[in-house]
Amino acid sequence: MRKKCAWCRTDLGPVDSQDDDLITSGVCKPCAEKMLYERGKSLHDFLDTFKVPILLIKTGPIVYTANKYARDFLNKDFAEIDENRTGDVIGCSNADLPGGCGQTEHCKSCTIRKAILETFETGKSLYHIKAYPDIQILRENKSMCLEISTEKAGKAVFLRIKDTCDVADIEPQKHT
Repeated sequence: MRKKCAWCRTDLGPVDSQDDDLITSGVCKPCAEKMLYERGKSLHDFLDTFKVPILLIKTGPIVYTANKYARDFLNKDFAEIDENRTGDVIGCSNADLPGGCGQTEHCKSCTIRKAILETFETGKSLYHIKAYPDIQILRENKSMCLEISTEKAGKAVFLRIKDTCDVADIEPQKHT
């Protein structure tokens, strides 16, 4: 069995066992670039077709935008998401430290940041990566249990987010 681009129907090759994990359900590189850079406002319509929280990341890594499910999950609007650093968007408590997201000592070991950067660098999609960021909720640090997946599309990376635990059930982590 062979996979075809969801938009132009170009042959993408044989079906792989991880195809169920693809974020975009298989879009060829030319179509991905066209959707991301030429269609403008309809990009949000495209992202909203995914029924899971998706952040579209550009180099930096900076969040270009997010779909409705990500905005609802993060309880944020476009102004709080678009063109902001990933840690600021998810509410990482380390993003408030001097230097901000991507510039602190803690950022070197950030699972989310490392996954995004690896996908940018190698083009390799990553699936079901466990991440445990400390986030601020009502001025309290809480640990979150997330499962993330990444997929490169042109000059951007799709970041799929899945909450895998109840934040209230996790003790906050102490950073020194």
